[in-house]
Amino acid sequence: VPEHGIGTETLKSRLHDLVREQRTGIVIAVDHISEPESIQAPALVDLFAGLPSNVSWLAIGRDDPSTTELTRYTAESISIDRYQRQMLVDVLMTRTSNGLAQQGLDHGQARHIADWADGNAHDALAALFIAAELAEERGQDRITQANVDAAIAEVPDPCVSLGVVLSLPTNRQTVLRELIDLEESERSSVTATTEAIASAQSVDLSAGTVKRFLYEMAESGVVDRVEATVTNGQGRPPSRVEPRFPPTAFRRLYDLQQ
Repeated sequence: VPEHGIGTETLKSRLHDLVREQRTGIVIAVDHISEPESIQAPALVDLFAGLPSNVSWLAIGRDDPSTTELTRYTAESISIDRYQRQMLVDVLMTRTSNGLAQQGLDHGQARHIADWADGNAHDALAALFIAAELAEERGQDRITQANVDAAIAEVPDPCVSLGVVLSLPTNRQTVLRELIDLEESERSSVTATTEAIASAQSVDLSAGTVKRFLYEMAESGVVDRVEATVTNGQGRPPSRVEPRFPPTAFRRLYDLQQ
């Protein structure tokens, strides 16, 4: 740690000086605007306030531009349509041919996934991934309709991108990895969930830290706090934590990284 740090304003000034030297100009693109664990529109506007005249920026997100305050600061909005069904079917079949055994998924199942996903490539590919994982667990050489139906049922609506979840700090991913394997009784409340996760051998965190992580991830939208429907009649009903991402897909991808 340096004894005399450099202030933020000094860093900004140096960065602006470097940018001004670029004759061709600079375009800054920021993806996943207003999504969980990402920058929100007001913060982005503040961040880019006062940029040199040769700098342009592009904000990329899923929200309708007309519903955000970004349109007051942008010169133009560009709308990109959802995947058409046949295009999404082609994507699914291409991934299937590259990653699965021959005839591992038939066109009818691909169309079913594409219809359900309604142009959302992330959700469609997540469902395909889960269906393949379920088939492998059962020793099948092909994906069945039952696998597809179970996979679709597992993808939350709305669903947080698996890329967002896998970009979280390691300790938060560890907490989520334990969360998705808990029994229902261990997820009856945030307190019960916290105690179960903190006591796991793979978690080297205090119960207080685990609870803080759960609350922070609930606030950012990675998990949901769902209020219990049954109470003992005393005080506020307890809430439990539910992931907003598909557990099977996250479990497989997380374990592959270990």
